[in-house]
Amino acid sequence: KSKPPSKPEIMDALGKCYSQWIDLVQFFHDHVSPVSETWKNYGKASGWTLLFGHKDRTIFYLFPNKRYFTVLFVYGEKAFVAAKEADLPEETLQLIMHARSVQEERSFQIEVHGEKEMELIKKLIKIKLLH
Repeated sequence: KSKPPSKPEIMDALGKCYSQWIDLVQFFHDHVSPVSETWKNYGKASGWTLLFGHKDRTIFYLFPNKRYFTVLFVYGEKAFVAAKEADLPEETLQLIMHARSVQEERSFQIEVHGEKEMELIKKLIKIKLLH
């Protein structure tokens, strides 16, 4: 599409996961000021992505999919070290440790299919914000 998805289109695509999408957006707005939200289209393969930023930093990316959404993080060295020291599930630590590294930054993503992933996502956002 030539323009970002509308709220009804996101609601329709995400279905039950739309409440987690809204919860995550609200969480970010509750903990960060100022907040920037920018839709970008990186091409046909990935489609539209919603970037959440604070000042001059992108904190995370949201990719709406059919019945779920993906949260992508890019961690620099400080956030990577903090993540290793945080109380994260072993599976998540392995994901971060084996993430693709470009110019000392690691990008990794977590799919959100329901409420169970939300606590982890919020913890990862806090790590990124602090480092």
